[in-house]
Amino acid sequence: MGMLVQLPLPKHVNEEKVLSEISIEKGVDGFHPLNIGKLAMKGWEPLFLPCTPKGCLELLSRSGVSVKNKRAVVVGRSNIVGLPVALLLLKADATVTIVHSGNHNPESIIREADIVITAAGQAMMNIESLTISLVVISSFRNYEVLTLES
Repeated sequence: MGMLVQLPLPKHVNEEKVLSEISIEKGVDGFHPLNIGKLAMKGWEPLFLPCTPKGCLELLSRSGVSVKNKRAVVVGRSNIVGLPVALLLLKADATVTIVHSGNHNPESIIREADIVITAAGQAMMNIESLTISLVVISSFRNYEVLTLES
């Protein structure tokens, strides 16, 4: 039987300690540090994939969108969605850029993308201002695939 820790945890609970205490074989959410390490290593396979990032790539696949050789931008760098989805995109041979709250002009980076996956807890871009053809998945508000045509 596996275990899943519902993240994010309350601020008074040490997330690192909780996730480290669950064995890699039981952590079905894929957030065990060794599992994430395997996700990051070329040629290694994690025991489990984090479900929301996996769902984002599955949604692209089922929508007929290939990520291979595409420029993908991940908006957000959280341990729950942003970082794992960026790693999955890399494993799928996409060129990945992560946009986060420290970027001064995220829209200029996003304009270069073929695929955008938003994984930020707050709005960081005005999607209406984008006039390129791209695929957008919002992992926080909905799981809808939007294709914007110029």
